[in-house]
Amino acid sequence: MIGYQFGCIVNYDVLSSSCRICESNKRKGCDPKEHSCRKNWSGSAKAMEPAIAVKMIRYIESKGQTLKT
Repeated sequence: MIGYQFGCIVNYDVLSSSCRICESNKRKGCDPKEHSCRKNWSGSAKAMEPAIAVKMIRYIESKGQTLKT
């Protein structure tokens, strides 16, 4: 998310629908060892961008900031 007035980055987020460690172990047919799994999205790829936008807006508003559209 980029600020309108100064063009600076205000907030960012990353969603991932897969995890390389989980996928590799799934192909091998075994359970993955405990790890920091990067998978944090299970919806469609089309829904990722709107979901991130809503998440960032809610975060900014939770900090007491206001947004202009």
